[in-house]
Amino acid sequence: MTLEITQNRSNLVYTAIVVLACAVFYILEWVNGRDLMPDLFVYYSAAKEWMLGGEPYGQAFGLSSGYFKYSPLAMLAFVPLSFLSYKIASSLFYWLVVVVFIELSLRLWKHSKSLYSSPSMVWVLAVVGVIVSGHLIRELHLGNINLILLFLCWLVFKAIQADKFSLAGLLLALVILFKPHFVILLPLLLLRGQLKTLLYCASAIIIGLFIPIIPEGWSGNVVLLEQWFATMQTHNVALSESVNTVYFQFARFGLPISETALVLMVLALTGGVFLWAMIRNGRLLQATSERRFYVEFFVLIALIPNLTHTDTEHFIWSLPIILLLVSFVGSTVNGKIKMLALALALFSFWLNSPDLLGKPAALWMAGSGFLGLTNLIVVTIALWIVDKNPSPQAAIE
Repeated sequence: MTLEITQNRSNLVYTAIVVLACAVFYILEWVNGRDLMPDLFVYYSAAKEWMLGGEPYGQAFGLSSGYFKYSPLAMLAFVPLSFLSYKIASSLFYWLVVVVFIELSLRLWKHSKSLYSSPSMVWVLAVVGVIVSGHLIRELHLGNINLILLFLCWLVFKAIQADKFSLAGLLLALVILFKPHFVILLPLLLLRGQLKTLLYCASAIIIGLFIPIIPEGWSGNVVLLEQWFATMQTHNVALSESVNTVYFQFARFGLPISETALVLMVLALTGGVFLWAMIRNGRLLQATSERRFYVEFFVLIALIPNLTHTDTEHFIWSLPIILLLVSFVGSTVNGKIKMLALALALFSFWLNSPDLLGKPAALWMAGSGFLGLTNLIVVTIALWIVDKNPSPQAAIE
């Protein structure tokens, strides 16, 4: 009973701190005229354009790079916001992201504590909050949906653990229809014998692609899908030039191979290493322990920015792995000191913001590929510690 009261008090303290910090940032954004939330403005404007009978694809909204790149079904999700003034819509969305971050952090911490008996929640979440603060600030500034999609992935993971295959497949399909990057999870589910989840996911994706037939008709939906595919192809860049990817690091060696060969080589190498880790975690085509599957599932999500061309705010997807690492380190001898050392070691995460580091240094950080390298180190350590359990008495909640 005492432990529950202490935990509830910690929940309130953590929530209050995050809300206060985000409220201060919200006011500063508004006072300094930086509250446009350009990514959200693209989603909002595309939905409004569609509702007015215009062309949501192929035109820039706001910034020159402000093209809507998601599926027609994803655009439908922003239609309700398009009926509001943008100021009200952006404010609601800002606080939705804040609530999702708080809820996701608390759920991830509780789960990590069940895997590794870590110190008090305040310590763990304080360190994790510092590490990911730069990406959270950028997520809120841009008005992106990365944290919302990560929360949906958490629900997918929990549904799989509860054998709710239809729910897991439906949610995963929704995530993929927003950002196809998440197809990276499909081979994992196949190799872990999650055939029912995959079947429901594939069915839901097919249905989702054709739901816009209801307002658009068959031919109108075909046009939308063609425009979506064309937009995704048009706005791709050479992966070897994307500084935070594995391809960029290999390209530095000046290997005399084509771009296609480089991409295939890196994917084969990455896939081979991950497959080796999976085999160590248990026989393929069969389920593995909850701790091992947690690491496999969220390591793949954390690797997306290293394997595809994305913006730096997508490294917020490493949150579950970072929180697990901090919980693991904190459960060892002198855990709090090691947690602080880990926060300093991951400085490229929490200093990756012009607001925290200054624009010149932030530009250097963004162009050096150091953030991508740090993320690779994080996921490598996570794969290494999966068999470690410094506290066998950890309570499974």
